[in-house]
Amino acid sequence: MSQRRWRPVRNKGVIAAARQRRVPPPGARLAFQVDPWTRRLIRPVLMAVMATAPAVALLVIVQLGAPEEPWSMLTLLCFFAALEGVYTTAWLHHPNSRGVDRGIYRAAELLLLVVLSRIVSWVLFGDGLPSPAEVRLYLAAPLSFFLAGGFITTVLTTLVAWWLAVSASRIFTQLDVSEAELQYYTLSFAEQKAQADDRPIQVPRQMLQEQYLRQWLTGGMIMVLLAALSTYEMGELATVANPFEITRLGLDPGMLLALLVYFLAGLWLLSHARMLRLNALWLFDGMAKDVTVERGWQRSSLLLLLVIALGAAFLPIGSSFAISRILSAVLNGLLYAVGMIYSIIGFLFASLLASLTNTVGQEPIPTPEIAPMPTPVVPPATTPPPTASPELTFIISSAFWALLIAIIIGALIFFLRERGYRVEWGEVRGRWATVSEWIKAFWLNLRRRARRARRDLRERLAPHSSAPTQDKSPLPRPRFIRLGALSPREQIRYYYLATVRRAGERGVARRQSDTPLEYAEGLKAHWPEAGEDLQGLTDAFLEARYSPQPIEKSAAERIRDVWKRVKARLRASREHDQQPTTHNDPQEES
Repeated sequence: MSQRRWRPVRNKGVIAAARQRRVPPPGARLAFQVDPWTRRLIRPVLMAVMATAPAVALLVIVQLGAPEEPWSMLTLLCFFAALEGVYTTAWLHHPNSRGVDRGIYRAAELLLLVVLSRIVSWVLFGDGLPSPAEVRLYLAAPLSFFLAGGFITTVLTTLVAWWLAVSASRIFTQLDVSEAELQYYTLSFAEQKAQADDRPIQVPRQMLQEQYLRQWLTGGMIMVLLAALSTYEMGELATVANPFEITRLGLDPGMLLALLVYFLAGLWLLSHARMLRLNALWLFDGMAKDVTVERGWQRSSLLLLLVIALGAAFLPIGSSFAISRILSAVLNGLLYAVGMIYSIIGFLFASLLASLTNTVGQEPIPTPEIAPMPTPVVPPATTPPPTASPELTFIISSAFWALLIAIIIGALIFFLRERGYRVEWGEVRGRWATVSEWIKAFWLNLRRRARRARRDLRERLAPHSSAPTQDKSPLPRPRFIRLGALSPREQIRYYYLATVRRAGERGVARRQSDTPLEYAEGLKAHWPEAGEDLQGLTDAFLEARYSPQPIEKSAAERIRDVWKRVKARLRASREHDQQPTTHNDPQEES
């Protein structure tokens, strides 16, 4: 029998690849740093400023049509909306916010901005709080609430600034080096090769930079067009037949500032976009980078832009050079051909502006006299259109306002909840209970003071003898009170006042000048065996009377047992050591 030779088993396929694969030892990570201050503060502020500039240009044109309104105050609202849009876009792009429904979140954000715009337009262009007649008008006709006080212009400029800021912020958040790219490309080359399946997908940053450049240049052309429109007299656009006869104005300082801010901020952001592209290339090539490199780049860009702004401040504005007059003569033929198209565009723009402001002054156009007709023509009788019933109108308007308020509250809660702001309802209920107890105690104290003042006034007006008299009549018994319907605080006060009334019947009445502690000493002098219970009842009354803290039900039950023991001692006692010297209302508290 031959002996069988054992041969080694060679694994093939996936098993062999899995066994031969070896995870390399972790090496030193690449040192690659970015500047957090640029991304968290400088860049968002500059994007918000650049997005606010077109809104300011629109406001300058509206100011020419309605100079009596404070349109420039809307700049702060536009800047706030733009800054909020920048930070919200960066937050939604963060990996921790991937579970947030962006469509619903953006809708809630827009709704809150519209509500904020209505409040701001109400404050700036309204007459303060609405009168009852205006409130009734808003309730009966809900649409009138949104068509008054420059609301359309406020919303338009605010949403323009918000949309431009969101568009720019979306581009720059994608240009940034992501956390996944930092985690992968800072590894050693051996570890990157071992984790090749986890390589992040590279973002086309060159296309993003070109997209920002196109967006910025498009906005710049619109800004130049708005600046050209602002040099014309808006009140004449709808009445002058020849466009060359329109009165020309100088460039408004606000428009000039908006132009400079838009182009300078856009140039800085363009330089920053180039820096972000280089960041990604350096990271992919395995080059280390310190944070000072990025800070030096931003500092140099800012210094260059400041020099450009200083030079632009000394440039003449208008056609003051001879070359400009020669070019003007050459282009007169072309301008004449374009003049008719330009006048049509101006007429449409003036009509839109008049619908937004409703304050553009126009010269009255004389109407031709109509010759009297020889025979009057009686128009045929027409039936008036049916009017809706007031009940149906009230139901529809009430449903509209209820739905709108519910949507606004839901949007606000959703907006804050997704950002991590939670409402602790238990703490809210506890604070509300404390505030309600304080209000109730304040109201009772106010009523007692009113009763005391009324009684003192009656005593002063009533005739009285020179010698003080003592009221020998017993204190009146209180009416029937169901203790279960009282709060723990009111129960404790009832127990104390009932004790005061019973002690007065036994000959120990309370004077007006006595404090609860002084009166307790007098009670303990007559009933020393109940001194501890009397002191506990007095302390509980002082806490219920003066402390704003809520009182538990168990504390009221404990004081009820103390009150029963004191009542039993007073009932068993028949001693009258002292007659009552004063008559006091048992319901009054000191």
